[in-house]
Amino acid sequence: AIAPGETIVTAPPEATLLIRDKDACTLPEDFAPPAFWKQMGNFWNIRMALMIIHERRKGKESAWAPYIAVLPEDFGLPWAFSDAEMEQLQAKSFIDEVVSE
Repeated sequence: AIAPGETIVTAPPEATLLIRDKDACTLPEDFAPPAFWKQMGNFWNIRMALMIIHERRKGKESAWAPYIAVLPEDFGLPWAFSDAEMEQLQAKSFIDEVVSE
């Protein structure tokens, strides 16, 4: 069993896409102005999306190109699913939550 707090995997920081609340913006100012980056401090997901978009724009020049190449181009969101797609989920509690939103 894995004990609470036990490290099971480590990776050097340069091998991870990591976004922390207090990180300074490393993106070009014309892509993500520092003021906007700071404003998004509590939204790691928006910051991560900006990082990935920026790296994707670099194409093969990006160190992350192999990873980005396997990311999905698009995906569905539950509130946009058709009735048939919702039925395929077979998760009544989830369906009820999505429908009530």
